[in-house]
Amino acid sequence: FSSSSYQPNNPEEPKMEKVFSILCVSHTDTCRGPLMKFAVERYFAKSGMSVNVQSAAMIQVTINEKYIEGGASELINDQPAVDPVIEMLSELGFGAFQHLSCSIGKLPEGCNLNAFDLIICADSKKAQVIHEKYGAPKDRIAVLNPHDDEALDGISCPHPSLERDDYDTCLMEIAYHVENILADRFQRQLA
Repeated sequence: FSSSSYQPNNPEEPKMEKVFSILCVSHTDTCRGPLMKFAVERYFAKSGMSVNVQSAAMIQVTINEKYIEGGASELINDQPAVDPVIEMLSELGFGAFQHLSCSIGKLPEGCNLNAFDLIICADSKKAQVIHEKYGAPKDRIAVLNPHDDEALDGISCPHPSLERDDYDTCLMEIAYHVENILADRFQRQLA
Protein backbone atom coordinates (compact mmCIF):
# COMPACT_ATOMS: atom_id res chain seq x y z
CA PHE A 1 0.00 0.00 0.00
CA SER A 2 1.48 3.29 -1.03
CA SER A 3 0.09 6.76 -0.52
CA SER A 4 0.05 7.31 -4.29
CA SER A 5 -2.35 4.39 -4.81
CA TYR A 6 -4.92 5.68 -2.34
CA GLN A 7 -7.84 7.48 -3.93
CA PRO A 8 -10.27 8.88 -1.34
CA ASN A 9 -13.23 8.86 -3.76
CA ASN A 10 -12.60 5.37 -5.08
CA PRO A 11 -16.00 3.61 -4.96
CA GLU A 12 -14.28 0.28 -4.43
CA GLU A 13 -12.71 1.47 -1.17
CA PRO A 14 -14.83 0.66 1.89
CA LYS A 15 -16.08 3.79 3.61
CA MET A 16 -15.03 4.27 7.20
CA GLU A 17 -18.23 4.58 9.17
CA LYS A 18 -18.23 6.70 12.31
CA VAL A 19 -18.95 4.62 15.39
CA PHE A 20 -20.52 6.81 18.04
CA SER A 21 -19.58 6.23 21.66
CA ILE A 22 -22.29 6.91 24.23
CA LEU A 23 -22.29 6.57 28.00
CA CYS A 24 -25.52 6.21 30.00
CA VAL A 25 -25.20 7.28 33.65
CA SER A 26 -27.60 6.33 36.43
CA HIS A 27 -27.26 5.90 40.19
CA THR A 28 -26.49 2.17 40.50
CA ASP A 29 -26.50 0.95 36.87
CA THR A 30 -28.92 -1.86 37.69
CA CYS A 31 -32.20 -0.53 36.26
CA ARG A 32 -32.15 2.85 34.48
CA GLY A 33 -28.61 2.26 33.16
CA PRO A 34 -29.45 -0.93 31.26
CA LEU A 35 -32.80 0.57 30.19
CA MET A 36 -31.04 3.64 28.75
CA LYS A 37 -28.48 1.41 27.05
CA PHE A 38 -31.28 -0.60 25.43
CA ALA A 39 -33.06 2.56 24.23
CA VAL A 40 -29.84 3.96 22.70
CA GLU A 41 -28.96 0.69 20.96
CA ARG A 42 -32.51 0.32 19.62
CA TYR A 43 -32.45 3.88 18.24
CA PHE A 44 -29.13 3.35 16.47
CA ALA A 45 -30.23 -0.05 15.11
CA LYS A 46 -33.27 1.63 13.52
CA SER A 47 -31.13 4.41 12.06
CA GLY A 48 -28.50 2.07 10.63
CA MET A 49 -25.71 3.94 12.41
CA SER A 50 -23.03 2.24 14.49
CA VAL A 51 -22.74 2.81 18.22
CA ASN A 52 -20.75 1.63 21.20
CA VAL A 53 -22.91 2.07 24.30
CA GLN A 54 -21.80 1.68 27.90
CA SER A 55 -23.60 2.35 31.12
CA ALA A 56 -22.13 3.31 34.47
CA ALA A 57 -23.10 4.01 38.05
CA MET A 58 -22.46 7.32 39.78
CA ILE A 59 -21.59 5.59 43.02
CA GLN A 60 -18.37 3.63 43.35
CA VAL A 61 -20.18 0.47 44.38
CA THR A 62 -23.60 -0.81 43.51
CA ILE A 63 -26.28 -1.89 45.88
CA ASN A 64 -27.31 -5.50 46.12
CA GLU A 65 -31.04 -5.81 45.53
CA LYS A 66 -31.48 -7.16 49.10
CA TYR A 67 -32.41 -3.62 50.15
CA ILE A 68 -35.66 -4.08 48.23
CA GLU A 69 -36.68 -6.68 50.78
CA GLY A 70 -36.20 -4.14 53.57
CA GLY A 71 -32.91 -5.55 54.81
CA ALA A 72 -29.66 -3.68 55.18
CA SER A 73 -27.92 -2.73 51.97
CA GLU A 74 -24.99 -4.90 51.06
CA LEU A 75 -22.50 -2.93 48.99
CA ILE A 76 -21.09 -5.07 46.21
CA ASN A 77 -19.64 -4.32 42.75
CA ASP A 78 -20.68 -6.01 39.51
CA GLN A 79 -24.36 -6.56 40.22
CA PRO A 80 -26.73 -7.79 37.51
CA ALA A 81 -29.70 -5.72 36.46
CA VAL A 82 -32.69 -6.09 38.78
CA ASP A 83 -35.07 -8.95 37.95
CA PRO A 84 -37.86 -6.91 36.28
CA VAL A 85 -35.28 -5.30 33.97
CA ILE A 86 -33.73 -8.66 33.08
CA GLU A 87 -37.17 -10.11 32.36
CA MET A 88 -38.38 -7.16 30.32
CA LEU A 89 -35.28 -6.66 28.21
CA SER A 90 -34.85 -10.39 27.65
CA GLU A 91 -38.38 -10.46 26.21
CA LEU A 92 -37.35 -7.62 23.90
CA GLY A 93 -34.29 -9.57 22.71
CA PHE A 94 -31.70 -7.58 24.64
CA GLY A 95 -29.20 -9.41 26.84
CA ALA A 96 -29.78 -7.60 30.13
CA PHE A 97 -29.04 -10.89 31.89
CA GLN A 98 -25.42 -10.38 30.84
CA HIS A 99 -25.30 -6.85 32.24
CA LEU A 100 -23.12 -6.21 35.27
CA SER A 101 -23.10 -2.81 36.89
CA CYS A 102 -20.00 -0.69 36.51
CA SER A 103 -18.97 2.48 38.31
CA ILE A 104 -17.55 5.34 36.27
CA GLY A 105 -14.09 4.63 37.66
CA LYS A 106 -14.21 1.05 36.36
CA LEU A 107 -14.96 1.98 32.74
CA PRO A 108 -12.39 0.73 30.23
CA GLU A 109 -11.73 4.39 29.41
CA GLY A 110 -11.12 5.06 33.10
CA CYS A 111 -12.48 8.44 34.02
CA ASN A 112 -11.65 9.94 30.61
CA LEU A 113 -15.18 10.92 29.72
CA ASN A 114 -13.87 12.88 26.74
CA ALA A 115 -13.75 9.50 24.98
CA PHE A 116 -17.55 9.62 24.64
CA ASP A 117 -19.45 11.53 21.95
CA LEU A 118 -22.41 11.85 24.30
CA ILE A 119 -23.12 11.18 27.97
CA ILE A 120 -26.79 10.73 28.85
CA CYS A 121 -27.56 11.22 32.54
CA ALA A 122 -30.65 10.05 34.42
CA ASP A 123 -31.03 13.49 36.04
CA SER A 124 -29.43 16.94 36.31
CA LYS A 125 -27.55 16.18 39.55
CA LYS A 126 -25.69 13.36 37.85
CA ALA A 127 -24.94 15.62 34.88
CA GLN A 128 -23.51 18.24 37.22
CA VAL A 129 -21.22 15.68 38.91
CA ILE A 130 -20.17 14.27 35.54
CA HIS A 131 -19.10 17.76 34.51
CA GLU A 132 -17.63 19.08 37.77
CA LYS A 133 -15.99 15.96 39.22
CA TYR A 134 -15.09 14.03 36.08
CA GLY A 135 -14.49 16.93 33.68
CA ALA A 136 -16.91 15.89 30.94
CA PRO A 137 -17.56 18.78 28.55
CA LYS A 138 -21.01 20.31 29.05
CA ASP A 139 -21.75 20.14 25.32
CA ARG A 140 -21.45 16.35 25.44
CA ILE A 141 -23.84 15.89 28.37
CA ALA A 142 -27.59 15.40 28.01
CA VAL A 143 -30.19 14.88 30.74
CA LEU A 144 -33.30 12.75 30.47
CA ASN A 145 -36.27 15.07 31.05
CA PRO A 146 -34.42 18.08 32.50
CA HIS A 147 -36.54 20.32 34.71
CA ASP A 148 -35.88 23.28 37.04
CA ASP A 149 -38.01 21.64 39.73
CA GLU A 150 -35.82 18.94 41.30
CA ALA A 151 -38.89 16.78 42.02
CA LEU A 152 -39.70 16.70 38.29
CA ASP A 153 -36.13 16.48 36.98
CA GLY A 154 -34.89 13.37 35.23
CA ILE A 155 -36.43 9.92 35.15
CA SER A 156 -37.25 8.47 38.56
CA CYS A 157 -35.79 5.14 39.55
CA PRO A 158 -38.47 2.47 40.01
CA HIS A 159 -36.72 1.11 43.13
CA PRO A 160 -37.72 -0.27 45.53
CA SER A 161 -40.66 -1.54 43.51
CA LEU A 162 -40.40 -4.89 41.81
CA GLU A 163 -43.65 -4.30 39.91
CA ARG A 164 -43.18 -4.90 36.22
CA ASP A 165 -45.54 -2.02 35.34
CA ASP A 166 -43.22 0.45 37.08
CA TYR A 167 -40.29 -0.70 34.94
CA ASP A 168 -42.39 -0.71 31.75
CA THR A 169 -43.34 2.90 32.46
CA CYS A 170 -39.73 3.79 33.20
CA LEU A 171 -38.57 2.26 29.90
CA MET A 172 -41.24 4.13 27.94
CA GLU A 173 -40.17 7.44 29.50
CA ILE A 174 -36.49 6.69 28.93
CA ALA A 175 -37.05 5.63 25.31
CA TYR A 176 -39.04 8.79 24.57
CA HIS A 177 -36.37 11.11 25.95
CA VAL A 178 -33.44 9.13 24.53
CA GLU A 179 -34.99 9.24 21.07
CA ASN A 180 -35.44 13.02 21.28
CA ILE A 181 -31.89 13.56 22.56
CA LEU A 182 -30.33 11.36 19.89
CA ALA A 183 -32.44 12.78 17.05
CA ASP A 184 -31.40 16.27 18.10
CA ARG A 185 -27.70 15.40 18.52
CA PHE A 186 -27.24 13.22 15.45
CA GLN A 187 -29.80 14.59 12.98
CA ARG A 188 -27.08 15.71 10.55
CA GLN A 189 -25.65 12.19 10.33
CA LEU A 190 -29.12 10.74 9.74
CA ALA A 191 -29.94 13.12 6.87
